[in-house]
Amino acid sequence: MNDSSESENETMDERFRRLTVIPENETVDERYDRYRRGSDLVNSDQRPLNRALTEVNKKHGVTFAGGNIGVWGLVRHAPGFTYPHLIQTLIEHFRMPYMTQNKETIARALMCKEARNTEAPIVIMQELKRRHSPKGSPDLFLRSAIVYSLSYIGDTRLVEDTIELIADDRYADVRNDLEDMLRKIQKRKWKPDRSNP
Repeated sequence: MNDSSESENETMDERFRRLTVIPENETVDERYDRYRRGSDLVNSDQRPLNRALTEVNKKHGVTFAGGNIGVWGLVRHAPGFTYPHLIQTLIEHFRMPYMTQNKETIARALMCKEARNTEAPIVIMQELKRRHSPKGSPDLFLRSAIVYSLSYIGDTRLVEDTIELIADDRYADVRNDLEDMLRKIQKRKWKPDRSNP
């Protein structure tokens, strides 16, 4: 299928999934073109988030060698690199209707100490509860990223929801990860930030 056959009602996720299907007898040039179109789709969807991150960085006087850093740069940052000033922006954008691949990247970017004891674990859990689909679904990678993120930043506020998800067969493919997450978050008490009234 080429771009001219895309339906106006087709979501970006559906378009991306279609681009990941490998047609029979595809040439190398056609394959590269398909990969490029998929990459362009993800980058286009990610643009508003990266613009917002750039604006917040400018506001806080944060600059990077080589230019701006986008959400993927946050995920691939060097050890010791912190970005507490970006957490609220990441949370706000996680709530927005981004493609599954970009939601996954935002969840990974929120897997940092600065996101603990914020509203991030609650917002991310809400998304996980919405993503109840069968094994092998396109949401599997997103759900796995969410569970890993919550394992790192989640706290006792999530215990009840996690127990419910473990018992829910729609989450069977991530059940072991949820059980591991439960063990971790039961030990991490929520400590509200008293500096913000």
